[in-house]
This record gives sequence, C-alpha cells and structure tokens, in this order.
Amino acid sequence: MPLFIDDDLLFEDDAGPRITVVLNRWTQELPANGCKSPESWETYARFARDWTVLLAPRR
Repeated sequence: MPLFIDDDLLFEDDAGPRITVVLNRWTQELPANGCKSPESWETYARFARDWTVLLAPRR
C-alpha cells in the first residue's frame, strides 16, 4: 500500500491535518471502493503525489 510522508514527518500543523493524511486515508480506502489491483493503487498514488507537488506552490 502506498504511503505519503512529509519532509518533516508531521501529520498536522496549526491549520489541521496535512494533505498527506488525507491522501493516506484515500489510498487505504481504494480496495474498499472497488480498486482491487495493487498496481492501480501505486499508479493512483503517483498521480496524487504529482498533483500535490504541482499545486503546492499555488496553495
């Protein structure tokens, strides 16, 4: 199962849970939501990571 980790290893800050917490919960729920292939989990996680990297400077 893919796992997202921030550089500083924190799960939340003053604004609340970080995006990595939300993404980790989402990837853990993929099998229950009908995505049974582990290869798909990795692909979805890579796309989600790429989107967060792209959008991070734009907040």
